[in-house]
Amino acid sequence: MIRPGRRLRMRRRATTMSSVTARPAGALAIALCLAGCIHPSPAQTARADCDGGSAAGCFELGRMYDEGTGVPKDVGRAAALYDAACERGEPAGCFNRANLANEAGDLPRAVRDYTRACRAELRLCRGIASLLEVGRGVPRNPEAAARHHAASCHAGDTRGCFGLADLLVEGKGVGRDPARASALLEKGCADGHAPSCGRLAELVGGAGGASDRRAFALYDKACSLGHNASCTDLAGLYSMGKGVPVDDARAVLLYERACEAGSASACDNLGNRYQDGSPEQRGRADVLHARALSLWDDACRRGDPSSCWTVGVLLRNRAGVPRARVSDLFERSCDGGSAMGCFELADLLRPEDPAGSKRAMKRACDEGLDFACSR
Repeated sequence: MIRPGRRLRMRRRATTMSSVTARPAGALAIALCLAGCIHPSPAQTARADCDGGSAAGCFELGRMYDEGTGVPKDVGRAAALYDAACERGEPAGCFNRANLANEAGDLPRAVRDYTRACRAELRLCRGIASLLEVGRGVPRNPEAAARHHAASCHAGDTRGCFGLADLLVEGKGVGRDPARASALLEKGCADGHAPSCGRLAELVGGAGGASDRRAFALYDKACSLGHNASCTDLAGLYSMGKGVPVDDARAVLLYERACEAGSASACDNLGNRYQDGSPEQRGRADVLHARALSLWDDACRRGDPSSCWTVGVLLRNRAGVPRARVSDLFERSCDGGSAMGCFELADLLRPEDPAGSKRAMKRACDEGLDFACSR
């Protein structure tokens, strides 16, 4: 099983409004009630409010189109409505518009709108922090990323605290402080933030006994809260009998669900289980491995350094894959701060570009990969 060093942290939508806290009743709602108190749908109310100049109404209607809640999903309409909310003074509209731009690869727009949201409301600074952390659309700057995550965290945003904790664990852009990181993750997990529970499980597990049982409980909570990566890790514990008795049937069920929900690691692990079976099972393994590769490749294109490293490792010795493609994957991984990406790039360059290989190895060392420092 190939496990990237870090998981992609998804930049989730802002689900609550910021500066605009009250929404007018809406002219449509009043008119309909006078006609017999027939209540309009939430989308109708939000549309009337937005048409009447309400930033909150535009934000709410944009969120509905973004998620496909009560209306057909329409990302284009969502973007336009978030734009309107942003221009009318709703920072969450700017933030969600930036999310859509980031997912579409429009990085200048993402940088602009994340920055605008951060300047208007500190709790939304985690958006620009996520770009600064990996150098997506802006020069990589771990120190600035840490400052922005900290600003978001101090303003009360749990996901900002999660981002800060991740940097504290790795000592990137801020002094390494596992104790402080654990405290932030403990609070986030207690508040129901699933990724915090999963990250905390990574920190406490692995030592056997009570350590593994605590990790199991944390992964189980994160999985129950809908965190697919933690469901994948939970399946691994069931498979290996760590912190819980071995239960292969439960492991397979969790892998199946997580793979279906988009976890590349789950698809990969499930494929590994079938690859030595019957011809039918081997055929299914090929399909699962192809899905895993596609999911990792998509995550790489969206700026996740560890996914770029994973795809590079999978393709490196595959027939017909150009060396330049593999080199580009490792370089993107390295540029995003992955020490293993830098190490693999150094190894790939060594035969034909010794100087380039040496520079990449130094970057791996600088990113904290100790054994690269002696190479």
